[in-house]
Amino acid sequence: QIEGKVRLSLDQVTSAGIVIATVGPRRMVTTLELPGEVKLDETRLAHVVPRLQGVITDVFKKEGDPVRKGELMAVLNSRELANAKSAYLAAAYHVEFTRGTLEREEGLWKKKISAERDYLDAKRAFDEAELSRKLAEQQMVVLGVPSQALSGLASAPAESMPRYEIRSPLDGTLIERNVTVGESVTAEEDIFVVADLSSIWV
Repeated sequence: QIEGKVRLSLDQVTSAGIVIATVGPRRMVTTLELPGEVKLDETRLAHVVPRLQGVITDVFKKEGDPVRKGELMAVLNSRELANAKSAYLAAAYHVEFTRGTLEREEGLWKKKISAERDYLDAKRAFDEAELSRKLAEQQMVVLGVPSQALSGLASAPAESMPRYEIRSPLDGTLIERNVTVGESVTAEEDIFVVADLSSIWV
């Protein structure tokens, strides 16, 4: 070592990565390293809840499985649904019964055989029955029964009355499953989480 100078051997220069080159223009590359987190896109995430209390009878999907919107994931046996279907069928039957009475009383009234009051009573009974049927139908829709399925309830087998199908609300991947066959679930608990992983947040 000479005063004001440091001499390095060839091995030291190589190990230190020192390179001697002619001064000139260069493109500088600056790398900034920061901590980050990869997350699901919260706008493409669905927490699936049963909307009915009951017992799980079938589960068709496991974590990691791809699912399509509307695809069947599980089946629930619900006494609440069976009661709602029975109430709807009873209301629909009552509508038909009161309609027959109304038509008969209307014919008798027009022929001057019975009093107008009998016809008006029959009409009021029919209107009340129709209102009850509409309320029962709305309750079924709230519980997740499609409107188009109501017409086939009367001919459906008895064992299908408590059956409630749980379907995927979107296309994606099943990332969380919190239910097994035979398990009792409440109407509000998350039993599945489905995420569309084609878009994520960083």
